[in-house]
Amino acid sequence: HTVIHTNPAGIGWNRHKTAQITGGFTFVGSDSRLVNDGQAADFASSRAVVTVPSAGLIWTTETFSPDWPTLNFGFGLTRLADFNEKNEYEGRSLGSISDPIVLDINDFNDGVLGFLPERSRAYLQLIDDDFMDTLGVFSPFNFAENQGIPVLKRGTLERRGSMHEAVLSVGGAYRDKLTWGLAIGLPFYSYEERSRYREIDEGDQLIAFDDARYDTDLTSRGSGANFKLGLIFRPTLSWRLSAAVHTPTFWTTDETFAGVLGYNYRLDGEARGGTAQTRIQAYTYNLRTPWRLHAGLGHLFAGTGFVSLDLDYSNYAGNAFSENDFANILEAANENVDDELGASFGVRLGGEYKLDQLLLRAGVGYRQLPYREFNPVEDRALLDLSTGAGYSLGKFFVDAAVRYDTYTGIFRAYEVFSDVPQVVSADRGRLSAQLTLGVRGF
Repeated sequence: HTVIHTNPAGIGWNRHKTAQITGGFTFVGSDSRLVNDGQAADFASSRAVVTVPSAGLIWTTETFSPDWPTLNFGFGLTRLADFNEKNEYEGRSLGSISDPIVLDINDFNDGVLGFLPERSRAYLQLIDDDFMDTLGVFSPFNFAENQGIPVLKRGTLERRGSMHEAVLSVGGAYRDKLTWGLAIGLPFYSYEERSRYREIDEGDQLIAFDDARYDTDLTSRGSGANFKLGLIFRPTLSWRLSAAVHTPTFWTTDETFAGVLGYNYRLDGEARGGTAQTRIQAYTYNLRTPWRLHAGLGHLFAGTGFVSLDLDYSNYAGNAFSENDFANILEAANENVDDELGASFGVRLGGEYKLDQLLLRAGVGYRQLPYREFNPVEDRALLDLSTGAGYSLGKFFVDAAVRYDTYTGIFRAYEVFSDVPQVVSADRGRLSAQLTLGVRGF
């Protein structure tokens, strides 16, 4: 059933009505470290989520035409992406979140930065005139006494959510040589990101600084639509060639972002600072993702199984944001997309071996990441391994599968427009297990 999300021509071969549902769970483990810390100690964290990866129905009809024997209809719901993960880190490094905030404020006042971030507005509420002079705002880490002293930093970045796609499709066969399929895809997603960041002056080593915090919450939800066209050609009974094209997906997205900045320090024996809430920022914008091309080659071994090779290609520089109220900002964002993103190429190799009613499967997948530049610690591609087994008993069948993928990536403890970022590296491993129950020929 999940084939209709990649090549809807796959339903053209079906001769029996089929329904199935899949349940499972995903376990994600992560070892994270603050790269700027010379010790770079690892901190382990994990998340487990129960999922319903897919469900589907294929309804078959007979046309009584010798050339066009089938006209089938399909519905599928599949989990396309899993955003769940948790990363915790702790380390000591030079610099503070106040440094990029001060640079942003001064750049804004000098006309270099076109807008003042909400984080910087909150900072100005906390420092009064204590860190201001005729040249602008300055950081306590500009004091000579504070130079070269590392600051304890700890934080948590937790992500939740997933992306699903519902598909309605129609397909058929021509003389058992060629199948075709058309589908409309209706993807939707929900994403939440919670970041908690702390800085602490251990041992009272720094002047005019005690501790700082920056907590943010991001919520994003969206839905879209796309079309898919697929063909599968069988030149012989044992070989198949496939091709599919997916139009761009047109998304409508709603996002909400809020933060709390805390900054505490002591001057002349007096405790100052506090916390300030940033304004809640809510945005609605449109996004167009690129075209996607698929191609495949498969060989069937009579009575024993098959092997298949599938390729796909997208150029993410084709992503484009649009929204009338933020036309200038989004135009700059689109330029950044073109500068930072490029093509992504994916390869999947798999096979199945049949032992009477028992089917054994294994596969490997490789996907090139679409970024133009990478941090030295980042992986440039994703690798996943999968295995599974299925058993058929008359009209009923059951299938179990396990998939594992690993990736080393980075994120920043806090966003910067200038200055040196505090980079966190995370080694992530994801294990997914699924159980499918189905019935055919009802």
